[in-house]
Amino acid sequence: MSKLEIDFFEDAPDSWAHLKFRQEGMRGFRLPLSYLPEFIDALENLDNPQPFYFLYNYCVHHTRSSCTLSVSTIPTPLLHIDSVQKNKLVVHLRERYASWL
Repeated sequence: MSKLEIDFFEDAPDSWAHLKFRQEGMRGFRLPLSYLPEFIDALENLDNPQPFYFLYNYCVHHTRSSCTLSVSTIPTPLLHIDSVQKNKLVVHLRERYASWL
C-alpha cells in the first residue's frame, strides 16, 4: 500500500481546524476535526459489509484485507489502505487528537 500522509491545519479566519490525508495515486481527503469521532467509528465498523456513511455522502467500505474511503458521487476512491495501516491510523488519531474526541 502507498504511504499515507496526514497534515494538521489549525483554525483560521477562513477555515475550521481540519486534517488533510494524502496518498500517492489517490485523490486525498480533507476532514474537519469536528467529524473525527464519526470518521474513527467508520474505520472501526468492521461488522457491516455495507459502506458506512459519515459526513454527508462520504463512506468507508471494508473488505477482509483493506479499507476504502470514497464519496458516493465520485467513482474514484479518495484513500485506500490495508488493515495494518487502518489500525495504525486509528491508534494515531486517538492518541494525537484525543482532545477532539
